[in-house]
Amino acid sequence: MVKEAKLDSKSEVPFYAFEHVTMVPMCRNLIDTSLLTRIELDWINAYHKEIQKKTKHFFENDKLSMDWLEKETAPL
Repeated sequence: MVKEAKLDSKSEVPFYAFEHVTMVPMCRNLIDTSLLTRIELDWINAYHKEIQKKTKHFFENDKLSMDWLEKETAPL
């Protein structure tokens, strides 16, 4: 989904960015971190942090699911 990006600059020209539509962690078992750059690792970690922030309230009363969410969205 496209949305207007919030920038620190005072530009009068709008900038647009993509927003995640689904909130599903990337499978940690399929990620070979030795092949990723620091920027790519940071992006995945930021995505997982966003997932946790936006979905954890769904699992407040479900310890098993909350444990899974925390494990799957932990920093690489």
